[in-house]
Formats: sequence, structure tokens, C-alpha cells
Amino acid sequence: MVMKRKACMALFVSVLVSGALIGLPGCSSNAETTELAQTGKSQEAPKVTVNKTELADLIEEAKKVETKNYTTASTQELNDALDAAKKISTNREATQEEVDEATANLQKALDGIVLAEPDMTELSALLDEAQAIDTSLYKEGVDKLEERIESAQKTLDSESPTITEVEQKTAWLQNAIDELVMKEQPVRISGSGDDMIEIPSSTLSLLTITYTGPSNFVVKSLTESMDSIDLMVNTIGDYHGTLLMLTKNNKNPYYLEINASGNWDIDFQPIESASVAENGATFSGDDVVFLPAQDAKKLNINYSGDHNFVVRGASLSTGKLDLLVNEIGSYSGSVPNRSYAMLLVESSGEWSVSW
Repeated sequence: MVMKRKACMALFVSVLVSGALIGLPGCSSNAETTELAQTGKSQEAPKVTVNKTELADLIEEAKKVETKNYTTASTQELNDALDAAKKISTNREATQEEVDEATANLQKALDGIVLAEPDMTELSALLDEAQAIDTSLYKEGVDKLEERIESAQKTLDSESPTITEVEQKTAWLQNAIDELVMKEQPVRISGSGDDMIEIPSSTLSLLTITYTGPSNFVVKSLTESMDSIDLMVNTIGDYHGTLLMLTKNNKNPYYLEINASGNWDIDFQPIESASVAENGATFSGDDVVFLPAQDAKKLNINYSGDHNFVVRGASLSTGKLDLLVNEIGSYSGSVPNRSYAMLLVESSGEWSVSW
């Protein structure tokens, strides 16, 4: 009987392991067998879902905080809460209670962060420097500088600027100052008698020439190889006038040759220094003027004098000069205006232009 029971038990266990529980002939189904079958049955625990979405969103928000803008104590609390939240977020065994607690602690740290007071000494000093700049001396970067000055002033006047904002505005303002491009400054060359001088800069093409003496006064422009380009002044006695130094036949002025018996001054200026002709304005002698009447169909020109009167119109679109008037003695007439940007006038008396 004992042998039979052992055989049945061995067979029962073998069948149970294979996953099928069946009745076996000659084997009793007693309590011992039933208990073994019950303990061998697979049991799965119910799954519990833990929601970490809010915690994940809050972690991303905390990671974006620029901690240098806040006090050390409050950022330390935030960093501690953030580290703890990250551990809970990656812990697969974390309970909903632990997730909720980490979320609440991180939110509390974010709400409690305190702005640090920035040092605005450097920005304030740089703003004073920028505001003291004479912008009339610069041809590029002035608009940008003025915008940055206004922006920096708003930051200084703000009740709660951040350290990052102050650093940014300081860097921007310094950049605007560094990128200013200065206009060519006028250069005066003075002398007496005959001379040949080197032109200080090709961009200083507007010349105001003054001469005091009883005899001939002649000024010519020359190339670097001494070839003649233009007879700019040829007069007897005192002279004062403004001229535009021109390139002719692809020859660029490099020297000025001066023949004189008295003292002379030549002021080299950027072309932007030329006068602007208002409607009906009167001028005297040689001059170069900007013409704001490019839309006018015609120009009315008057001259009172005994000598040559020559007027040329300069077009910026073509870069060419048109001869508009070439007379000796007084003149009054109208000429077509082909959108001229400037007038170049040779005159020994008063003249005017209107439209």
C-alpha cells in the first residue's frame, strides 16, 4: 500500500509540473494531494497604476530655472527638491503617495524661489558713457546705439531686473558702442606758395579752399603717377569756394598741385558735409549742394555776376554729371531736373535755385 501511494504521488507530481491535473487510476485524491495541487496553482497580483505626469512636467519646469538669478538659499532648496523628484520619477517601485509628496515638495520649492538683487554698477556706468557719445561724428551704428541706450535705461528703471537681464543689456550696449563707425573727420592742410600735397583720404572728396594773394591761384588734381586729372581752380586774386574732387576717365586723384603766391588752406571733408539747398536758397561763389527736390520737374536757376557761371547736376543712380548751365555773365532760366541729387556750381557771384 505504501509503495502504491509513493508511485501515485510521483506520477501526480510529474503530471502537475507538465501543467495538467488529471485523475489517475488507482491513485486516491486525499487531502495531501489536494493541498499540493492548490499550492502549485499560479496566482498574479493586481497591477497598480502610478501617475507621474504632473511630476514630470514640474521637473522640466524646474530644470529651466536660471538659478543664478535667485538667492543661494532658495536655489539650494530647489536643487534638493529637484534631485529628490528625479529619483522618484525614475523609481519603478515608487508609490502614488511618494510621487504626490515629491510633486508637492518641488512645487513648494519653485514657489519659494527668491530673486537675487543684481549689481547694476557696470551697466549704469556704460549707459553714462553711451549717452555722452556725440553721435553726429558717426556714420553707422547710431540707430542701434540709441535703441540699446533706451533698452538699458528701462532695465535700470525696472523694479525687479534679473541678473541675466542686466548682464545681457550690458553686453548689448557694449556691442553697440564697439560697432559704431566714425565719419571721416575733416583734415586741413595749409601752406604758402607753390606746393604738391598728398590727398589724405579718398573719402574726403569735398574740398573747401581759401586763398589770399594778388596773383594767380591754380589747383589741379593728379594721379599717383603725376598725370593730370582736373583743373579745379584757376583764378587771380583771393578765392574761397567749395568743390567736389572728381574721378575722370577712371583716374583717381592722389595729389593736389598748387600754384600760388600767397597763403592757402584746403579743408578735406566727407561729401556728407555739403550744404542742403532749400527751395529758393541763395549761395555765393563755387559750391556743392545737396538737392532735396528730386521729384521736381524743373529747376529755376538765377545768377548775378560778370564771369563764368557753370552748373552741373549729379545723378546718384547713374553716377554721371550733366551740364545744365554754361554762361558768362548774369543768367536766369529753368532746366530739366533729372532726379539730381546734387548741384556742382562754378560761380564768381551770387546764385540761387528754386523749384
